[in-house]
Amino acid sequence: MIAFRHVNWKGSATYLLLIQSTLWMQIIKKIEFRHQFGANATALGQYDKAVAENQEEIRLDPNNVAAVGNLGQDYLASTV
Repeated sequence: MIAFRHVNWKGSATYLLLIQSTLWMQIIKKIEFRHQFGANATALGQYDKAVAENQEEIRLDPNNVAAVGNLGQDYLASTV
């Protein structure tokens, strides 16, 4: 049997990196979900929902140029 010494990981660089990468993965999954939901709403002609999803996607990732372009296209389609 192998005995492991108890290690306090909290506060260590490895622990903080693990927590940070886990949080980033959660954010990325939210952005991907918003993108797919907005694309599906656009395909169904539900432009108001697509606009709302694109706005949320931009809130999560303000540097997402594709989301800004999609927002513009969906907004124009919703006003026609």
